[in-house]
Amino acid sequence: MLGLFSSPDGLRRTRFHDEKGNRVDAAGMVYAPAAFLTAAAKRLFGWRPHRPMISYRAQRVLAARLKPDSLAVEFGSGMSTPWLAVRCGRLVSFEDHPGWAERVRRMLAEKTIGNVDYRVRPSDAFADVGDLADGSVDFALIDGTDREGCARAILAKMRVGGTIYLDNSDKDMTNPTGDVRRTEAVLREAAEQSGWPIRLFTDFSPTNFFAEQGMLIDVTSPWRGPT
Repeated sequence: MLGLFSSPDGLRRTRFHDEKGNRVDAAGMVYAPAAFLTAAAKRLFGWRPHRPMISYRAQRVLAARLKPDSLAVEFGSGMSTPWLAVRCGRLVSFEDHPGWAERVRRMLAEKTIGNVDYRVRPSDAFADVGDLADGSVDFALIDGTDREGCARAILAKMRVGGTIYLDNSDKDMTNPTGDVRRTEAVLREAAEQSGWPIRLFTDFSPTNFFAEQGMLIDVTSPWRGPT
């Protein structure tokens, strides 16, 4: 029974704490059964739900914000790709693993989803969004290679009223100069300079029966950069 609650990786106090030491609150505990069941299904049967592996509560926020005319960008494709695509007008999705990209393409084809601009890039070009107009992006999910570079690249592209979400913002706590720690610092600096509110989610996510943190930023004014 103790193993059910103990840390699965030694990086957190218990399954109910993120790697920063924050504990899931009562509202977040509502999603513990769903996280447990999907984690068991993934482990036993290799099954994954077609939805982002991010905070259940963050998913609810994003589902309410994405509109049929939204332009969304995701750095790191996967189960999130079809979920986002059916909720927005156009999705630009970046991936650096060709084998995984083929699996995602098959998912999109099976669901006859045709509004995804899917870009397979090497890691040294992963964050290149130069063809996207400044102030055009309604939502950006940062969850893949070179998160710091992706964060810096997307800031000028965000539309006022848009949303940035950094997944796993509690990672690299044992490596203060790691990519996630640098990325969070970049986004916090941008938010402070521009007066953007930040909301943190310590929560469960699909297929993960342990708490993780995600950081959501509301782009309430033009970016004042640079960082």
